[in-house]
Amino acid sequence: MYRRNVVKVFVVSLVLCTIYTNGFGQDKKDQDIKELWVTRVQAETNTGLLITLWVKNWEIRVGEDLPILISIRNNGSEPIYFVRKEDSKIINDRGDVLIPSSVPIPEDRGRKYDYSFHRIRPGEEYSGQFIIPHNLIQEEYDLNITTGLGFVNDITGLDRKQKYGDDPDALRGTLFRRIEVVGIGELRVLVRKE
Repeated sequence: MYRRNVVKVFVVSLVLCTIYTNGFGQDKKDQDIKELWVTRVQAETNTGLLITLWVKNWEIRVGEDLPILISIRNNGSEPIYFVRKEDSKIINDRGDVLIPSSVPIPEDRGRKYDYSFHRIRPGEEYSGQFIIPHNLIQEEYDLNITTGLGFVNDITGLDRKQKYGDDPDALRGTLFRRIEVVGIGELRVLVRKE
């Protein structure tokens, strides 16, 4: 049975934040600059989803891909489905990076239905990653990364292959009504030229 309150979380309390300090800038004369880089964030929903996002390194080079690793553990009592859009557009606005949730938007009208649903049973964990592609990392700056994740608890009628002539907009409308979004942030990574 579909229960809308399974992932009724729009504001997630930050449970754990691992912060590293580094000596970036110590080579500058007469200055001792210390920066904080957030390499792991973790949040837990009221329904028992434990979501962890992390990067392996607090520093990358211009032009490198940046993998954002993800773990979703279901400590709740009901199965849940993590929703991913296969061609999700990652946005980088001069260092403010958004990995958007899989909420169907009007701009998708007429496009293919490219959502996948990853079932996470109680006590199980999903592991995966997002990749911020190198073509979005072309300047030296601090990356502040925020992520939106979408979840549904009922995929009846959503997880099916389209037949020739099927209208994907009807499926998007159903998904839009069922999806719940959890926003998680913010990872902080340094991008350097050399």
